[in-house]
Amino acid sequence: MSTVPSPRIPLSAPGPLSAILAGPLARGEAVVLITVAEARGSTPREAGACMAVGADWQIGTVGGGRLEQLGLETARRMLVEDGEPVHLDVPLGPAVGQCCGGHVVLTVERVDETVLYRLRAAEATALAGQPWLMLFGAGHVGKAVARAMAPLPLRLVWVDSRASEFPPIRRSMPISAWRRSCPARWRWRRLVRAI
Repeated sequence: MSTVPSPRIPLSAPGPLSAILAGPLARGEAVVLITVAEARGSTPREAGACMAVGADWQIGTVGGGRLEQLGLETARRMLVEDGEPVHLDVPLGPAVGQCCGGHVVLTVERVDETVLYRLRAAEATALAGQPWLMLFGAGHVGKAVARAMAPLPLRLVWVDSRASEFPPIRRSMPISAWRRSCPARWRWRRLVRAI
C-alpha cells in the first residue's frame, strides 16, 4: 500500500483534487493518480505534487519534461490494463534528458474508493495545518484582498453583515475560502464563538 504525501493542488484546479476525481469515479470512468512520492535534490516539484489522468483529460503536473512523460505513459497503460500501483524511480539527469540533477520517485495508481479516501484524508490534514486569515468587510477592498489571498495556502474566513456584498460562490473558489454573513449588532467575542 502506498502512502500519499500532503497533496499540492495546482492553482488551475477548480477545487480539491479528491472532489475533482470523485465525479469521474462515480460515473465509472477509469482515473489514474500520479504522485511525487519522493523528491531528493533539485527536482521540478516537491513530494506530494500530483496529477490525475483520465481517458481524454489530465489535470495538474508532476514537473513536466521527460519525468512527466514517463508518468503519463505509465498512467495511460494503467487506464487500459488496470493493475497494481507502480513506483517509477527516476534520476533526473542525462539518462532521461532532464537535467535537474535530483531524484524523483513517482507513484502511479488507479483511483478507487481507497485511494480517494487516502487523498481526502491527506487534503484534510494539509488544510488543518494552514493558517487562518480573518477578513472583515466585503466591500471593494475586501473583495480585492479575498481575490489576492485565494491562491495562497491559508483558510480564509470572510465576514460581513451584508450578505449581498459577497460574490456568488463558484466552483473555482478554493474550498478553504469561507464566507460568513452575520448581524451587524454582533460583537467581536460573539463573532469569534460563532466561527
